Amino acid sequence: MYRLTNRPQCPNELLLRLRAATNGQIILVRYSQFVVCERLLDYRLNIGNIVFGNGFNGKNYGTWYDSQASKSDCFILVANDLADSQMCPFQTSSEKKCEEGGGWWRKHCQQKGVLTAMNKAQGAYPGLVWNGQRLSAVQMLIRPRGYIPPQKKPTKF
Repeated sequence: MYRLTNRPQCPNELLLRLRAATNGQIILVRYSQFVVCERLLDYRLNIGNIVFGNGFNGKNYGTWYDSQASKSDCFILVANDLADSQMCPFQTSSEKKCEEGGGWWRKHCQQKGVLTAMNKAQGAYPGLVWNGQRLSAVQMLIRPRGYIPPQKKPTKF
């Protein structure tokens, strides 16, 4: 991740595509920057501000949609559950004593915004949660910030 995200000539952005377990709605959260710092800095996470899409200004949003989600199915949450991860070192599950494995930029496995923990709720563990909503699926996508996807060609029948 460090090598992929640390190219000064090619800054990256991060999109979180999260599915709410209760109603299946898609939560999209886009960050303006995503960098994993070098080993000497314990691979600290450096994320930018949340960039809001067409729910707020109608720009820079539609290119992230894919065939699995239409604009009418999506909504945007203002919550930044990754704020506590900003500039935290990466820690493995053994360092945090997590039973289910994984790693994240937090001190505890069950803190909000930890998106690599076990998804299944068990006992006191609520499963993956974002802004108080239980999640059934998580996708974390990065791409160069200046990337412009090619235009779709109309299909011929």
